[in-house]
Amino acid sequence: MLRFLLVIAIYAAIQLYFFSKTRRYIKEVFTGNIRNRINIAFIVFFIYINSLFGLTYLIPEDNPPLILQIFVDKPFWIWLISSIMLFLIFLAKDILVSVYRGIMKLVSVIKNQIKDDKQTELVEVDPVRRRMIKAASAGLALPPIGFTTYGVITGSQDILENRFEMQFRQLPENLRGLKIAHFTDIHSDEYTKKEQILKAVNIMNGEQPDLVLLTGDYVSHESKYIYPCLEALKEIRSKHGVFATMGNHDHWTDLPLIINEFEKNGIPVLHNSGRILTVNDTKIDLLGVDDSRWGRADINQALNSLNDPEVNGGGNGNPVLSTAEGGNFKLLLSHQPPYWDVARQHGIDLVLAGHTHGGQIALNVLGKEISLVDIFAKYVKGTFKEGDSQLYVSPGFGFTGPPFRLNNPPEVAIITLV
Repeated sequence: MLRFLLVIAIYAAIQLYFFSKTRRYIKEVFTGNIRNRINIAFIVFFIYINSLFGLTYLIPEDNPPLILQIFVDKPFWIWLISSIMLFLIFLAKDILVSVYRGIMKLVSVIKNQIKDDKQTELVEVDPVRRRMIKAASAGLALPPIGFTTYGVITGSQDILENRFEMQFRQLPENLRGLKIAHFTDIHSDEYTKKEQILKAVNIMNGEQPDLVLLTGDYVSHESKYIYPCLEALKEIRSKHGVFATMGNHDHWTDLPLIINEFEKNGIPVLHNSGRILTVNDTKIDLLGVDDSRWGRADINQALNSLNDPEVNGGGNGNPVLSTAEGGNFKLLLSHQPPYWDVARQHGIDLVLAGHTHGGQIALNVLGKEISLVDIFAKYVKGTFKEGDSQLYVSPGFGFTGPPFRLNNPPEVAIITLV
């Protein structure tokens, strides 16, 4: 309850700032009847757009009417994200302008003291020029609103089929060409529905993968959404099976229920455990660990399970041997990317992870892709390599928070080992 009230307070503060800022802008830029009409139009819009904060909770989660999506749901999310962006942009502008004015005032005072002139020099301000500058500053609002509209309506729906190769010096010859579909962070909820997940499943099935590997966060906030999620996931077809591990959102909802539903639908969950797979007469040690932040990840337990006769027959003899030492190729599923730092100390050749969503918003700056998550996360998105071990972090499929992605579409990764 306290967290909810805090969110409401922050939202209200941002809206009040934006409201007062816009009213002042209208007053300074426009005159006469035009000013009055724009004021009335803005107030009506502001009341409408903020009333959506409550109306979105009245929208039915299953098959909401199109009219509610067009006039309530989409506008709310576009406005919410845009207003936050605009708040940050204009707050930064106000701070910079205040600092600039303070510096110029200080410079003026110093000049006057040097001249020993007690009179302050007055600079005549051109009101027309001021209005033109104010009007031009409105252009700062256009990119955030445009990007947000695209991110909510289009950027969150177009699925990226990301095909790429990962090269391993120590990969057994019989495993070269092994095709793995990696699918993560589905976040099944009122926005990521069965139909959208089925589109991704059809993409995977069209690739005829050897393995399909899932790395956690199957629901966003309610365990009931695991049922439509699994109705889609059970349609996956793979030569050597589909395997899953759990993420933090699965812990936050109902972990035992989610694991049980996976097993009931024929998808084994590697929860600090492993399986020995035989592909082209060559063995692979497939391992999975629990979420390393909100659960109890234990790679030693997973490696030891490879010798469990109930799961893996006679076992593989020595699960601690790395590929370079003659052991099997080792592939680990971990929802949290930083667990790679632990995994590569245990001879793991490849770790697949998710969790970060690639920040959901990614911007290309001077040829480099950056996101806000770069500040907090060590491994945000893509391939990382150290020694003979590699990590792939997928930006995932669903959303955390607003149903919004920019330059970072929902992904199905198709990885070929070479």
